[in-house]
Amino acid sequence: MSNPSKALVLILAVSLGAIPIRAAHSATWHVGNGDAAALQQTINSAQGGDTVIVGPGTYNTAHGFSVSKPLHIISEKGPSETIIANHGYCVGVGGPCYGSFGFYVYYGSPDKFTISGFTIRDHMFDEVYGFEGWGVCIVEASGTVSNNIFTHNIWGIYAGEAPDIVIENNLIQTTNGYGIYIGSGESAEIRFNTFVRNFTNIRLGGSTTLDVALQNNIIALANWWGMWVDGDSVTVTLSCNDIWSNGRGDYPGSSASYVDAGGNISLDPLFCDGYYLHQDSPCLGANTPALCNGDHIGCYPVACEVSTEKQSWGKIKSIFR
Repeated sequence: MSNPSKALVLILAVSLGAIPIRAAHSATWHVGNGDAAALQQTINSAQGGDTVIVGPGTYNTAHGFSVSKPLHIISEKGPSETIIANHGYCVGVGGPCYGSFGFYVYYGSPDKFTISGFTIRDHMFDEVYGFEGWGVCIVEASGTVSNNIFTHNIWGIYAGEAPDIVIENNLIQTTNGYGIYIGSGESAEIRFNTFVRNFTNIRLGGSTTLDVALQNNIIALANWWGMWVDGDSVTVTLSCNDIWSNGRGDYPGSSASYVDAGGNISLDPLFCDGYYLHQDSPCLGANTPALCNGDHIGCYPVACEVSTEKQSWGKIKSIFR
């Protein structure tokens, strides 16, 4: 048989499955019981593209979990049962707490990471050791942060030199600084999140070109600014957001370019039961502007009646599964 004929037979054999092709590496790892050392060891042992399933527990960390490769780190039971907490240097209930961060993601390639399904809390700045108090810090990496609760951190999420970031379906509340700060990069999509009662809910801008799409977010009740945008090279597209009652203003002055894609409102979201929505909320899909196509605004598309209806614990957990 001639060489061209052999090549044709080989191509046909592969296409018909007679000769298996080895798939790209992908493995699943499991860690649980709140064992922080085991979680970091598993992250270190996994290879890029692997998935790390994190079981229920409180993972107390002194220095945060460092992620130097594109991994998919996903909780098994959701944020109500899977907590990334400060290392324990807290004074009294609710702090102050010092010297910790949640996840630090840095690896310098276009491959995607995932961090999903955690409560990330109490990470504060420590002047002695220099820890910044991030919930999630992303540097030179691309990926998705979704389905998390951030509470009582200095910053919820920081991204720098991080293209193609997706921030989706998170509750980001009561930070001492920025709920989210995207300092530089190429593009980011921020959608279906609830930012509430942070010092400043959102800050965008840096020295490089940044294109950010904000869609279907509640941005409310910040102590200072709802959204602070800075830089001539920043473009922000706003669609179907509820930006309401932020202490010093919803849109402070800046040199950024704004594109109003429509459907934005500035109305009381009518929160109840931990930032779920009252049945008459303007953020429920049935009540949003026509341009929103029936999609809800914020991270919780579940209505409740303030005086009578209560959500079951199982129903709350099911939102994050």
